[in-house]
Amino acid sequence: MNVFELRDQLITDYSSFITSFIKIRDERTADYVNEELQAGVLWPEPLVQLNPCFEPGEQIEELVNQGILQEECADIFKIKSESGDESRSFRLHRHQSLSVERAYAGSIHASLVSLVSCD
Repeated sequence: MNVFELRDQLITDYSSFITSFIKIRDERTADYVNEELQAGVLWPEPLVQLNPCFEPGEQIEELVNQGILQEECADIFKIKSESGDESRSFRLHRHQSLSVERAYAGSIHASLVSLVSCD
């Protein structure tokens, strides 16, 4: 199932759930609520966004060599070739490298690092 079909099915199911317990006695109010529900007030159109590629940061191997990350990280965070016989070090985005360095330095403002690449 594609994501748009999934969204449509979720809206159908949610709409059925919502309308199953709405019992409005006043006809004008009921008409208004039904019109709003039909217009999609509770489920706006899908939003599709593209994330920009971020400035490249350091490779995991570089952070290991600096003593910031444990040696095991160099083996864990490798990008393997299609054949599986070669690998290269994973490169973080600059903001991710800074977060790792701040966490290492004990900064209370260090954030969690998500390992996502634009490669």
